[in-house]
Amino acid sequence: MTTIESAQQAETYYEKLSSALDIEDINQWVIDITNAEKERLENPAAMDIMAGRQISKIPELTEDTIDKDNDEAANWIMSGFGIEEKQ
Repeated sequence: MTTIESAQQAETYYEKLSSALDIEDINQWVIDITNAEKERLENPAAMDIMAGRQISKIPELTEDTIDKDNDEAANWIMSGFGIEEKQ
């Protein structure tokens, strides 16, 4: 896989993941990041906003929501799901 293909795959993954999120969560994230970037030199703790936190809606990974033909990581995860179901 070339760098361009990898970047395109990452962009597609990001778009699919983002499309499952609530627009209000995305807008708040943009505001929070913009403010943190403005303050980071004077207040490095402002960047703590980058830490993980619970979102209102978590996208579900299923065989229908991933592009199995173009995503090796997704194939690996789905294989793990298959193994778990067989146990």
